[in-house]
Amino acid sequence: MSPSFMDPMILSARQQFSELSPTDTFFFFISLLCPLFLFAYGLLLSLSPSSPEILPNERKYVSSLDPKSLLPLPSTLSSSGRNEPPSLALSIIVPAYNEKLRLPPMLQEVHDWMTDDARTVEEVYGSVGGTGKDRLKNWELIVVDDGSSDGTDLVALEIGRKWELKGWKGSEKRGLGRGELRIISLENNRGKGGAVKHGILHSRGARVLFADADGASTFSSLSLLQNDLDKIEVTLSPSPSSSSNAASATATASSTSDRSGATVRKRGAPNNVNARVASQKDRSYGVAIGSRAHLVETDLVVKRSFVRNCLMHGFHLFVRTLGVRNIRDTQCGFKLFTRDTAGILFERMHLERWSFDVELLVLADYCQLWDPSTMKTKKFPIPIKESPIKWQEIPGSKINLAWDSFCMARDLIILRVYLGVGRWEIPIIDQPRDPREEARGAQDWVREQ
Repeated sequence: MSPSFMDPMILSARQQFSELSPTDTFFFFISLLCPLFLFAYGLLLSLSPSSPEILPNERKYVSSLDPKSLLPLPSTLSSSGRNEPPSLALSIIVPAYNEKLRLPPMLQEVHDWMTDDARTVEEVYGSVGGTGKDRLKNWELIVVDDGSSDGTDLVALEIGRKWELKGWKGSEKRGLGRGELRIISLENNRGKGGAVKHGILHSRGARVLFADADGASTFSSLSLLQNDLDKIEVTLSPSPSSSSNAASATATASSTSDRSGATVRKRGAPNNVNARVASQKDRSYGVAIGSRAHLVETDLVVKRSFVRNCLMHGFHLFVRTLGVRNIRDTQCGFKLFTRDTAGILFERMHLERWSFDVELLVLADYCQLWDPSTMKTKKFPIPIKESPIKWQEIPGSKINLAWDSFCMARDLIILRVYLGVGRWEIPIIDQPRDPREEARGAQDWVREQ
């Protein structure tokens, strides 16, 4: 159409629009925006991450104690919501995808440090598990083979077999108990986050650490994380005057108020609640995360490629824009959780690729506490502490810079939108559970056995 032909049509449309009433104008814009909104939301749904179904063999493990048997995984931190008490002091989760070359030195570093005669109980386990003969001991190392095709699981099993032949005398002699290596093999690749989640939800430790298989984070930094977690950890105790399952924070001489206004008892503070009740019902919350932020100006980071550094800074800016402003390094693969923290965060985690670290930290900050007196929730952010650790670049990264950067940005947008509209739930401590949900959880537990 020629411009001269279009001019009368444009003038006519403008005249008709100017004659609309304010109400008609409002509904006109709504009619234009609704299809755009529905298209954007539909596009978001189509891009949303999905998790492969957990297969029967993925609910089983092989142990260094019995390498010829496939045993059922314990359902200790399952999505059914039953957080079973810990049976040992520390669980170490190592996600691995085609890591037969980088995994052996990392596992050996863990074993050597954990069994070193110079290690103390406090360095390795922190303050978990009480004191004296009632103190928890023993530790487990869980390798989650994330659908590898290079025999990663067989390499890990052979390492565990050699350890069993040599014994675990170092850790036993120092009161740490003994270790055990478990291998979980996933038939489908779920991503690093999915592998970590699967291992943690079937762990048995009072504290749970996940560490990257490349060994970039020096394992001796665990003692620093344990010490920092002891400092920030908060404990919720049941009120002795109430039969409710909901926890109330116990006020003591050394109690403090957290950002939610709730009173919390810090680890090691005197407790005026009946000791028997406290030992059964106390819940502890806190996260200590390894950080490489102090290395930004060092050669380890400066000598990286220009593109890699640009993407790193761009990702950090994007994360801060989405609300994670107090954490300088969200992506370090060396994070320590209390058992209760791991249970409430990982069962609500949806992102199973590289962005899962950010989701965990966002969920921790958004966490709420159910108040039975008001029948409402109040903000109860789980405390997080960044700990500067020793770290070095290890060749062989599986990250595709361009594609994975796009996927991480997409996942962070989805995370922000879905939490904002309520499609994904935020953690609520002590929230009353629907009886139908409890029944479904019980059925899931039976199927897992």
